[in-house]
Amino acid sequence: MPSHTHSASANVAGNHTHTFPLLSRENGTYLNKAGAGEGGQKNTGTTSSDGNHSHVITINATGSNTAHNNMMPYTAIYIWQRTV
Repeated sequence: MPSHTHSASANVAGNHTHTFPLLSRENGTYLNKAGAGEGGQKNTGTTSSDGNHSHVITINATGSNTAHNNMMPYTAIYIWQRTV
């Protein structure tokens, strides 16, 4: 296959944060603002902001520039007939 490359891109991520639910370490239940009972609001945490940033994508070239066959699609059928 001939040596060739592929390309990729990623957009720049702006200054942002993410929220996540706060869970109890003991039993995995949500920690509530109104206490341990039912009906309380779920507490959330917020990630720190990393500001504007981008990501690097690296795609190496592939193919070894050696001979290869380009064959059209085909169907092979093997048929035999008994003559005795």
